[in-house]
Amino acid sequence: MCVISATLDCWKLGLPCTTKRPPEMPILAATLGGEEDNAMLTSASKPAQKPAPALHEFFRRLVRCSKFPVPRLLNGRFTLTASNLIGTTPTEPHVLRWIDELLRPRDTFFDVGAHYGWMSLVACHRVGASGKVIAFEPSPPLVKLLQYNKKVNGFRQMEVVSKAVADSDNRLVPFYLLDGGNSFLNSLIDHPVDPSASRTGQKSVTHVETITLDEFCKTTDLQPNAVKIDIEGGELLALQGCTGLLKGRRTAFIVAVHPTWLPEGQKVVELFDLFRALRYRIAASQFVHYDGADFGDYLFVPD
Repeated sequence: MCVISATLDCWKLGLPCTTKRPPEMPILAATLGGEEDNAMLTSASKPAQKPAPALHEFFRRLVRCSKFPVPRLLNGRFTLTASNLIGTTPTEPHVLRWIDELLRPRDTFFDVGAHYGWMSLVACHRVGASGKVIAFEPSPPLVKLLQYNKKVNGFRQMEVVSKAVADSDNRLVPFYLLDGGNSFLNSLIDHPVDPSASRTGQKSVTHVETITLDEFCKTTDLQPNAVKIDIEGGELLALQGCTGLLKGRRTAFIVAVHPTWLPEGQKVVELFDLFRALRYRIAASQFVHYDGADFGDYLFVPD
């Protein structure tokens, strides 16, 4: 596996650590209507860009509003996606790369906080028809989007679970939605929102059922080879609900860390302490400085 070594003194002390700071990196994830065009759409409409920018924009909007799926390259593989994702691209290519490196045909992957499904779609290609991909996503509009992308690609190995992964099962809890749920900032945690990260600035609340990964593994008899957790401040809650899985030490974890978005009373060092106590090491990491702290993605593997 080609990953970046991350044996750091701060890790030994139980403190957050990183291996690489990119000079510039978009914050966390793309929202609908992002800046980068879908490569195939851009290519197809290129003749219209120079003489008629308005025509180019009209073409983009026409495709975005259509009911037909749009082919795109995702990690070098052709994948069909919903047309309203035109203009959005994954802004965490390092996480896509880690998933590619970790997974093999017939493997099982859990995508906790699946959002638009970029990670799940890449994982479906990687594990193949004999593998399994579980996409956990409680936001109602994003659940529909994931189910659509699953259907148009014929990914029978993908299952969408419309519950919030947390530290307890079968509870009905508030879930905070931004932009009607079409946002990467949806969360169990009611944290402040940067206005620039929202299209409308409108926040609403729905109620969703919780589930723990330990209980899900028990009821489905699934053992994931890799788990990605990116749920905007709820990561430690999800990890506290899968201590059995962690103690098994057969699973790699890709975890997003949002220090200033944690629930009241939690500290980011607790997350690192948990992995350290169960003898996991950081195999790779990447972060950006945002909101006065280091927001990042970490790959934890059994030592």
